[in-house]
Amino acid sequence: MSNSINGNNYTITGSGFVNNGVNPKVKVGSVDATVIAATDTSVQFTFPDLIHGNYALNIYVDGIGYASPTINATVLATVNNLSNLTGSVTGNIVYFVGSGLVNPSVDPFASVNVLRGTTKQVFDVISYSPKSIGVRLMSGLDGYVYTFNYTYKTRTFAINYSTLNTSTPKVALTGSASAAYSGSGLTLTFNRTTFISTVPEKAYAYPLTTSNTRFGDDIELTIPSVSTTNSTFTVNASNLGAGKYAFRIYTREYGFATITSTYEITAPTSYTVSSVISGYAGGKLLTVSATGLGAHSKLNVSGVPAKLISSNSNTLVYEIPALLTNETQGNYSIQQKPGIIKGIPFADVASSATNAQDDKLSTIYSSNATACYVGLDFGVGKKVDIRRVRYYPYQAWKSAIAYMKGAKFTVSNDGTTYTTLFNIDNTVHTGWNIWRPASRLDNFYRYIRFEHNVSSMCRLAEIEVQGYVYAAELTSVSSTNVTVDFSDGFHPVSWTGKVEYQDAKTAKITEITPMTASPAGGENITINGINFGTDASLVSILIDGIACTVNTITNTQIECQVGARPTIPSANTFEVKIDQNRVPVTCDNFTYAFRWSDPATWGGDIPPIDGDTVYVPKGMVLLVDQSTPKLQIIVVEGAIIFEDK
Repeated sequence: MSNSINGNNYTITGSGFVNNGVNPKVKVGSVDATVIAATDTSVQFTFPDLIHGNYALNIYVDGIGYASPTINATVLATVNNLSNLTGSVTGNIVYFVGSGLVNPSVDPFASVNVLRGTTKQVFDVISYSPKSIGVRLMSGLDGYVYTFNYTYKTRTFAINYSTLNTSTPKVALTGSASAAYSGSGLTLTFNRTTFISTVPEKAYAYPLTTSNTRFGDDIELTIPSVSTTNSTFTVNASNLGAGKYAFRIYTREYGFATITSTYEITAPTSYTVSSVISGYAGGKLLTVSATGLGAHSKLNVSGVPAKLISSNSNTLVYEIPALLTNETQGNYSIQQKPGIIKGIPFADVASSATNAQDDKLSTIYSSNATACYVGLDFGVGKKVDIRRVRYYPYQAWKSAIAYMKGAKFTVSNDGTTYTTLFNIDNTVHTGWNIWRPASRLDNFYRYIRFEHNVSSMCRLAEIEVQGYVYAAELTSVSSTNVTVDFSDGFHPVSWTGKVEYQDAKTAKITEITPMTASPAGGENITINGINFGTDASLVSILIDGIACTVNTITNTQIECQVGARPTIPSANTFEVKIDQNRVPVTCDNFTYAFRWSDPATWGGDIPPIDGDTVYVPKGMVLLVDQSTPKLQIIVVEGAIIFEDK
């Protein structure tokens, strides 16, 4: 069987297929096919949905075994068409329709891209199956033609798609544009001014800022039954809290409708906000209470986002973030290592600024200006202790040096006067380039930008900054009161006197012994540090999500017994909280570790011998506590550590 197409019906002929009245099984690779009918001499089945590849097709006869011979079945990745060839100028979800399609997110030989002419477009792959790949395309203009490309290895399928005004549904909100929150039962009525017979399939609201820009993610709304003859339809919007919203209405036939209407749910008349005294590493919970709160609302503490822990229409609970400054980082090592820092993109071509900071190598920032620039603003009151800068030049350049030599990265704190951080020289190359300061920088900065001229046109796919984001410098670490800012996007409010950080509430871990223990649990570990207090009931210690039970506690030492960890986690974590306050770790973390010498590590078998292959999966720590054999291969996705002798 060659070039089998998923979903088709096939018949295999032979003999002895039915034994004692039991139909045979048809297996394609490891997948069971659906048997439609069977006799002793033939089997009819539906070929399963499989990705591109060669598969052994076998018939298994109950009580006898597999029939002979095995049939070779070949599935080729094939695109037959797109779900839509035209659609809305407001955007659409377009599906590659085919057979044997390979997931581009997991296989480097598979890829999807959308072009307009030779320019790559912004899109998201939102769904995948061997028969269909869903691509969400943002808005275009009337008459724009896009080429949707699916490639697997050497085969590329290209199909054109057009955005047209004549394929764009138009919808308007009827009635009032605002109301006070009223609890459940909020119903909004919309009117289809075109394509009245086309039934809306999905409805979304998304919150807006005071400048009518998006403030949060889509919130899905429910649509009761819709008439194909009546132009109006209703949407249940009971799950919306205070804020101002724009809408997206989706139809499968055409895509997203054009709708300019907005709706405001007015702010609560009053808020009740708890007062919190926190350690500098954060962790304490702050509660905002009012009538009609939206879960999309954001709370910033000294300009740093707080994490939403739980929500309903009357109560939002946030976890206070760490207050990271040069002083608190120096005193408590709140952040153990520098992180990737996101900022607000800016550039001389403002509309394209995000192309260099969207985590997509397929989108490129470009400018025709004589002097061009693109960069990041880390925010009001923020300064970054820069530890690394990575940048990725335009992929089409075979030699980046020919275009980029002489460019530079600059930094600033006022957004007007910039100083050079580093120059780009002969070492620049295609792919990721990395710069690190030779020693810690003396100053910290709010802005960083790449600057050049028409030689490169500032063509960068990505800029990435790693370091520490500091709030304003403190005059004293003993106690600091900060401002809390809260907003649903459209109704901002600020509070003072609600959050105070204190040195006395900030514990710190300086030593953990031993550093490892068996996943079987039962061993005691000792944690040394400061400001632990003496109340064991306030202490929470989680290692890979497993509780370590406190045996004893003093202000400078905690002893706890590690619990058993039955499974390997996706990531190794060590978290200590005292009275909800996070405790920073200034030493190496404790980890569960499998000892090489322990037969339990190898499923009760003896440890590996010469020529064996060893695999350390993600989340596993393997402690080598003896001499190892000469292995053939060792694959490490987790970690290997060596015991000091």
